[in-house]
Amino acid sequence: MRPNVAAGGYTASAQVDTLGPVRGQGVRVVMLFIALLVPVGCATAIPGQAVPVSVPDPATDSSSAPQLASTGPRISAPKKAEQLPPCSIANQQQVSGTLGQLSGPPAALSGNANSCVWPLDSGSKNGFLVGYGVAYEEVQLSHPAARGAFERTTDGNSTWLWCDVSEQTGAFSCGAAVAISADSTFLTGLVRSPGAGRTKTSVLAELQSITIPLFRTLPGV
Repeated sequence: MRPNVAAGGYTASAQVDTLGPVRGQGVRVVMLFIALLVPVGCATAIPGQAVPVSVPDPATDSSSAPQLASTGPRISAPKKAEQLPPCSIANQQQVSGTLGQLSGPPAALSGNANSCVWPLDSGSKNGFLVGYGVAYEEVQLSHPAARGAFERTTDGNSTWLWCDVSEQTGAFSCGAAVAISADSTFLTGLVRSPGAGRTKTSVLAELQSITIPLFRTLPGV
C-alpha cells in the first residue's frame, strides 16, 4: 500500500533516518517536508508554460474557492504512476539549473519508496521533493481551498497547489499535485527559507518552473 503522501503519512523518525549522506542540512529539510505534507491549503489551472502564478485571496476572489468536481480531476495526459523511480525523475542539472546549487545527492524518504528529496545549498532549510502521491481528491481534502490552496492545469491535467509559511521560522513549504491517473498524482514540493522579496507567489512560481518539465518526462499511458 502506498504511504499517504498528501496527508502526511510519514513518521518523523522514518524521515529523519533517511538522508544519510546529507544529515545535518538534510534533517532540517525533511522536518519541514513533514509540515509540507500535512494538511495546509489549495484552487484552479498550471498553464503549459512555466510562468509566475498569483495566489488568489478567498476573501475577495470567489473564483479562488472551487467546488470539488464529482466527476473527478481532468486528466488529458495520463501517466504511468511509479514507473520511473522518484530519485530518477529529475537529474542534478535540472534541479540545480532551476532551483540553485545542491548540498548533496538526492535521497529517498525512509519507509516510502514513492518520494525523493534533493537538498538545496541555498540554506539548510531548503529542499525539493518529487515523487508520487495519493488520488487527487485526497490531496484536495488534505489541503483544502479554505486554507488557501487552489487549482491550475498542467498540460490539461488538474493540478492542486498549496503553500504554507511557518509561524516559527517564516520558511515557505509549497506543494503541487498533478493528477496522472484515477488514484495517483505526481507530487512535487519546495521548502525555502525566508528571504528578501520571497513570497508564496514566487516560491510557487519556482515550483512550477520545475514541475512542468518533469511532468512531461513521465512515461505516458
